[in-house]
Amino acid sequence: MDERIESPDDSHIENEDNCVNDHKVRLLTTEERDEIIRKYNTEHTSHRITPDVVDRSEQSDKSVTDSDDFTDEEPHIEGKGTKIKDYEEHSLTTEERDEIIRKYNAEHSIVGEIDTEEVRRLYYEEKLSQRKVAETVGVPRWVIQRIFKEQDWDPRAVGGSEKDIDPQEVYRICIEEGRPKKEAAEILGCKSTKPINRILKDNDWKTPLEVKIETEIDPDEVHRLHYDEGWSFIRIANYHGYESKDIISKLFKESEWIPIPIARRVVYKFPSEIEEEHRIESSKITDAFEHLRDSENISPLDVARSIENVMSSSPSESRIEWVELSSQSKWNTRVTEVLEDNLTEVETSLNEHLGISEDSNMKVRVGFVDGKLYIRHQDKSEYNWMNIYDNELFYFKSTGDKFKLVHEMRARLGLSTNTNLGKLIDQLTDRESAEGSGYSDIKECQDEHLRAETLHLILDTTGKPLCDMQEKIHCIGKIRGGSYEGKGGIRNPIFPTDPESIDMMFARFFGLGLSDGHISRGWSEFVYAEKNPDRREIVIEHSKDFGDVHYLVKSRDEQVTQIQFACVFGRALERRGFPAGDKSILNTGLPEFIMNGSLQTICTYFSNLWPEDGCFTIEYLRNIGYFMWDRSVVVRDPAKESEYGFKSVVTDDHLSLFEKYGTHVEEDLKSGFKEEIYLTATTLEELTKSENSDVSSLAKELKEIVFSNQSRLLNDEIEALRKTGVHANQRLMKLSYHIESSRVSISRRGKIYRKKDVMRTALQMLPDDIRKSAKVEEWMNLRPELRREVERELAGQLT
Repeated sequence: MDERIESPDDSHIENEDNCVNDHKVRLLTTEERDEIIRKYNTEHTSHRITPDVVDRSEQSDKSVTDSDDFTDEEPHIEGKGTKIKDYEEHSLTTEERDEIIRKYNAEHSIVGEIDTEEVRRLYYEEKLSQRKVAETVGVPRWVIQRIFKEQDWDPRAVGGSEKDIDPQEVYRICIEEGRPKKEAAEILGCKSTKPINRILKDNDWKTPLEVKIETEIDPDEVHRLHYDEGWSFIRIANYHGYESKDIISKLFKESEWIPIPIARRVVYKFPSEIEEEHRIESSKITDAFEHLRDSENISPLDVARSIENVMSSSPSESRIEWVELSSQSKWNTRVTEVLEDNLTEVETSLNEHLGISEDSNMKVRVGFVDGKLYIRHQDKSEYNWMNIYDNELFYFKSTGDKFKLVHEMRARLGLSTNTNLGKLIDQLTDRESAEGSGYSDIKECQDEHLRAETLHLILDTTGKPLCDMQEKIHCIGKIRGGSYEGKGGIRNPIFPTDPESIDMMFARFFGLGLSDGHISRGWSEFVYAEKNPDRREIVIEHSKDFGDVHYLVKSRDEQVTQIQFACVFGRALERRGFPAGDKSILNTGLPEFIMNGSLQTICTYFSNLWPEDGCFTIEYLRNIGYFMWDRSVVVRDPAKESEYGFKSVVTDDHLSLFEKYGTHVEEDLKSGFKEEIYLTATTLEELTKSENSDVSSLAKELKEIVFSNQSRLLNDEIEALRKTGVHANQRLMKLSYHIESSRVSISRRGKIYRKKDVMRTALQMLPDDIRKSAKVEEWMNLRPELRREVERELAGQLT
């Protein structure tokens, strides 16, 4: 009689006779079981030289991984009673043999659940490839391949033989249009690029890429940069003016050079004891989850509360802790099922249970990989440079430095493969808006960069501060085109740790940028406009607080020159609260770090505001001086309504007041073009008292619009000045109507005019400009007694 073996639907093996439940899909005979084991042994021994297998054999004798999936090429199981002998190179335990049977049955159960008619429709009617069909149905590709085999379906005829290909089409696509060979193969219906390569070779045709390799790139120089200087492919390509590394990869392939990461790959070893710095005692997890032993239905909240118990019972200095969950009891199996299926809900419930809100400076993250539960205390503070540069790429000077960090993290977290580490990175970081996955960051390749979220997790794991990594980081930001050296991103970045220093670095650019700068929507590059070359040099010098920020200087017209700073720098300003786009439409106020910042931070902001939209005026006859600055708010701009999602509140009827009672800009009147018409505050007030009821009604509506659309930025600036002991007021200047764009804006002016307030301002926040600061110093010297008096008051406040 055939012995029948069954395979369970969970990871726990319960049968004392080594029987494995089949999830009621099918029953396997002993002969079938033996044939599966034989198939596994054959495949296992043929793949033993792959890096993943070597890595597994060095780390532990674990069960079969995902890479050992059975394929559709496996032979039919005949059911003959052949006795199985485990190969000496890899003796299988009973548990491993059962795991193989379980995997086999799981695969076959998947096939049985697929709607074959839908697969047929997608492939033959919708003309999708087998790979696209698999993605649409949501199964691995081998499942679709097996269905084709079981249904005895013939694949669609695919072009690709050279006799079916017009050489002139190959010439047009690859030579004239310069498109990749792979793309040409897809267009011409080839399964591979071999026919394309043969046609090009027979006709002695060379693609533009091949010509460039021969004429523009010195192979000896490429060899020196890679092997002597340690440069990556992308860095060498950028150095030669190419955006993609394909041209360097092709050169290496044709020259049969082995890249450094492959030829000199180093497996960094770390003592096993470093696990103990993060590993929680198993008894802690048992105590915390024991109350769930008799629960049939365990919710994400139940698991979250148990994790909170683990955290409170095992305080640790490490930001990341982990524990291996045993599968020896049913309640543990039910807990792992919740973690596998509802990990996000567990994490959300845990943070809610701990009273951690979305805007908190920390967040508890939960991960579950390879049977291990991970708990991360993530720092969300705005003073952490990993959050300031969130989602950016950090380029290391050496790939060795990068992979040593990756290997140390893997060792500390008890993970044997990069695949599992990549899964954990996805779970413990915020990568929703990032390209790729956690594995794409840490896979063994020549890429020299890590995304900020991954580096943040590495630093949390290893306990290394970012400032210690400063000398190893070459650049921040995605390097687009052109030469790598000196172009793009922030080279040689600097990471100060003092919060006030960080606030002051950003406050400078908020002060100058909210006046004469902007961040472009989409690209996020920070653009500063200034005609004074001395002032431009000061701004460039300030950018060096962050490192060597890449910038371009462009002349907008004869009067104004723009400085375009790297996009990564603009995105950093955005994350600290700088508005991206039209500031007058957005009408945002000051960020919290300035409004609630230190006295020095507020003063730094205004020191950089005065040289821009601000000014200092001296009335010599009365020996008085005052600071002034202007802010505006847009209340009508039809061209930008949909882009910014705002509704214009000024109507065409209101515009008639401008046209009839407004003042035209004189220089435009001379050219016969009324570019701007404005209404002063005095004129608007007079119109509200007009005997013409229609006029007075429209004027009152405009006055209400002015009142309802205050400048949030100006209001915040006046409040910030008050915190420094300086009083300032504001008044309406004018309403401007730009005829060409039909844009209407409201201009207001802030003013510091009381003599003590002016002196306080001059002493605390001297303009960051040579000429304007000299003018302020001149006025202070005209009032020596007042200066000494205010200096004493300020000194008293400090003490």
